[in-house]
Amino acid sequence: MKKILTIIIIAGMTIFFACGPSAKEKAEKSRRDSIRIVDSIATVKKCILDSLSKIQVTDYDGNIYNTVVIGDQLWMTTNLKVSHYNNGDPIPYSTGDQWQDVNGGAYSLMTYTNEFVYNGTVVTDSRKVCPKGWHVPTTDELNKLVNFLGGDDKAGNTITKYLNVGNAYSFASNGCLTSGAKWWSASPPHHLGFIGCSAKDYDDTFSRDSRNGFYIRCIKDQ
Repeated sequence: MKKILTIIIIAGMTIFFACGPSAKEKAEKSRRDSIRIVDSIATVKKCILDSLSKIQVTDYDGNIYNTVVIGDQLWMTTNLKVSHYNNGDPIPYSTGDQWQDVNGGAYSLMTYTNEFVYNGTVVTDSRKVCPKGWHVPTTDELNKLVNFLGGDDKAGNTITKYLNVGNAYSFASNGCLTSGAKWWSASPPHHLGFIGCSAKDYDDTFSRDSRNGFYIRCIKDQ
C-alpha cells in the first residue's frame, strides 16, 4: 500500500510539473515583467521631470528664472543676470574699455541686449555664482545637451524650441540662428557656441582665456 501511495505521489508531481509553464514561457513572462518595470520607472521619471519644468529659481539679487527639462537635464530658460556671488560678495562691474585689465572676477552688460556677460574667473570662483542647487555646466553636461538636440550640426536650431540662448537671437528663413550665443563651460573654463544651425565646443587658447566675456547658463545639480 505504501509503495502504491508513493507511486501515486510521484506520478502526480510529474503530471503537475509537466502541465506547468515551460522554460520558454517562464522566460517570456520574466521578459514582459521586466518591460513593465522599466516602463513604470520611465513614467515616474517623466512625471518628476515634467513637474520640475514648472519650478522657478531665484538668484541672490532676486531675479527669477523659469526652467525647462531637456532630455534628463534641468536648465534655466534664460542666461544668468546676477551681480553677486552666493555669499553676498559683489561681482565687480567692468566696462569694455577696462575689461582686459580686470584683476579677478567681473561682469559687464551687452549694450544692445542688456544681458550680463562674465569673465572666466567668475566661473571658477569658490563663492559660486549660480543659485544654490545649480551650477555652471561642465563640458560633459554641455556635450550631453548637444547630443540630445541632434548633434553639432542641428543643436543650434533645435535648442531654440526649448529656451532663449541669448544675444537677442533672430532666425533665418531656414529656422536657424542668425546671431550666435556663447556659454561658459566650467571644466576647464572655455565656451560652447550656438551659431547658425550648429553648436561648437570651442576649447582653444582664445576660448580658455579667462578675460573673455561670455554668458553663464546654469544647470540643476543632480
